[in-house]
Amino acid sequence: MTRGRTDEAQGRPRGTRQTRDPTVVRPWRPGVALVTGASVLAVLAVALVEGRADRELRRQLLRQARIAASSLDPSHLRALSGTSGDEGTTEYLLLKHQLARIREADPRIRFLYLMGRREDRTVFFFVDSEPQGSPDESPAGQVYDEATRFLHHAFDTRAEIVEGPARDRWGTWMTAFIPVEVDGRLMVFGMDVDARGWRAMVAAAAAVPGVLVALAALLGVLVVLLRGATLRARAIANTLESVFRASPVGLAVVVDRRFVRVNDALCAIAGVDAQDLLGRPTRVVYPDEEEYERVGRLVYEPVARGQLGFVEARVRRGDGQLRRVVISAAPLDPSHPERGVGVGVLDLTDRLEAADRLRQSHSLLQATMEATADGILVWDLEGKVTSWNHRFLELWGIPASLAETTDGAAFLRLMLDRLVDPEGFPSRVQELQAIPEGTATGEVRLKAGRVFEWQSQPQLLEGRVGGRVWSFRDVTSRVRTEEALRRSLSEKEVLLREVHHRVKNALQGVIGLVALRIEKIADPAIRRSLEELQEQARAMALAYERLYQSSDVTTVDMEPYLRDICEGLVWAFGGDREVRVTVRAASVRVPAAKALPCGLIVNELVTNSLKHAFPPSVRPTGTIQVSLEHAGNGAILTVSDDGVGVPEGKALLRDGGMGLHLVRMWATHQLGGTVETAVGPGVRVTVRFSVGDTAS
Repeated sequence: MTRGRTDEAQGRPRGTRQTRDPTVVRPWRPGVALVTGASVLAVLAVALVEGRADRELRRQLLRQARIAASSLDPSHLRALSGTSGDEGTTEYLLLKHQLARIREADPRIRFLYLMGRREDRTVFFFVDSEPQGSPDESPAGQVYDEATRFLHHAFDTRAEIVEGPARDRWGTWMTAFIPVEVDGRLMVFGMDVDARGWRAMVAAAAAVPGVLVALAALLGVLVVLLRGATLRARAIANTLESVFRASPVGLAVVVDRRFVRVNDALCAIAGVDAQDLLGRPTRVVYPDEEEYERVGRLVYEPVARGQLGFVEARVRRGDGQLRRVVISAAPLDPSHPERGVGVGVLDLTDRLEAADRLRQSHSLLQATMEATADGILVWDLEGKVTSWNHRFLELWGIPASLAETTDGAAFLRLMLDRLVDPEGFPSRVQELQAIPEGTATGEVRLKAGRVFEWQSQPQLLEGRVGGRVWSFRDVTSRVRTEEALRRSLSEKEVLLREVHHRVKNALQGVIGLVALRIEKIADPAIRRSLEELQEQARAMALAYERLYQSSDVTTVDMEPYLRDICEGLVWAFGGDREVRVTVRAASVRVPAAKALPCGLIVNELVTNSLKHAFPPSVRPTGTIQVSLEHAGNGAILTVSDDGVGVPEGKALLRDGGMGLHLVRMWATHQLGGTVETAVGPGVRVTVRFSVGDTAS
């Protein structure tokens, strides 16, 4: 019964036998615990190797910082007071120059500085490696509010220490602190190294030893468990070979500085096939003898002592391209380093080039922001200030203490406090916060009298809105100039309108005086001449009347002006005849200086037609047509009638009276145009002249 239930529980029919799969490798039952224990030991071994690599890198950083600190001139250090008064001294400038040179010698170093601590445990800067006046400079005497317990530990114990990775407002760093004592005064020398790639460097340094230790542990357990089982040993060997070949880290076994084993990742880094490396000296992957010797010295000296060797180097690919790599090495047998070395190579070229491009892009962006005449402010979606230029601080009077923070709300409060209308701008800010992808422009006025024109648009990060960019431009001078021009123009328009009104009144007075004279003169010819003079004055008065009544005091709308002239002439000279006068000059405006002679010409020609073209006994009816139309930048004025015309053999302008001579004078001298005549039937006079861009 028990056996039957067991068979059913195992999922096979009662009474049948289970077929064993010969491809399945089954370890001993007691070996399960050994495998588990070995796996744990392998993990611990890898962790120990990584820890050892991390400690070795920290020791190297301390050695480098110790050498840099020891190179500082004690007499220069002795002259420092830790106050702003140091900044102009020769010793301070020499120390700053020396720190900058040390930083330039190693691109991994970002900041070098010397700190002190007062009795109240306040930490301050003596000097740093940044150029004077740069945004990252820490001036002499500046308090460092972010001092960590490691930094205080260096002051308290006078012991060297490495901190990190640690993050502050400048970035993420590995920092070495070296106490320096001069004449009983304790200083701490600090060296910051960019720690973004630290874990990768530790992993690269520990890659080969870790893999080898783990493989050694697994191999030992497998030997114990499998006890020479050929098939199982071959399966394990194949597995290890697959791990070796599939590793993304370049791996090699080197004996006497010749390649014995290489994996595909290393061949890819070197840009050659495996047969081009196996059995050949490692010198073939280096660009020159100097680099080969340097790597050998920095890697094989620690290996000879049974330690981890680690170095950054340059290798040359088969196509001649240089690659920047991290090389780590460990003896296969620490007690017999001559038996071979396991080498790991991690290609950092793409990462380092990307980091360089990012730094260059950031530097270019910062330089561009500082070069612009506009004030620039950038904040993220949470309202934290991420960037600004000094022009922005100058425009808004932002104090240095606020500029060092990321409190966007504090920035906005200070800006609103300076505005004449502190309600309008925040409402626009809220509108843009509700529409992150929106853009807007506007203008704000400050209590101090300045006027800023602003523009805001989203900051796009990989196609997504990541913040908002504000630009502010001081347009105070432009706005004041525009306001002054508007006031001046308004005053001049009022004055010109008054002048036009006075001239029109003066002409009306002349017309009235002429009318009084006409009443006292009996001679018909003299009366007719005075009436014509009266109509000419009336034509000019109409032009000035149009000007002072119009919103535009510089141009005249010609159609109503010419129509008023013609209606007055028909009333004065038409008599009992049925002569119709039509005017067509829609949408034509000309400058006042040309409207007057144009009106006088129409006055003279229409008067001439009314007097001579329609004799009552011959042709008591007819039509006079007046038209003014566009012609490019000019205009064409035409006055025609269908009257009796001009006697044969008589030239109109040459043989005409004083009025027609005046027409020619006005057309050529005052309008700068030309006059054309055509006779039969009736008379047609055409005047062409330029009016610029006002004929519209």
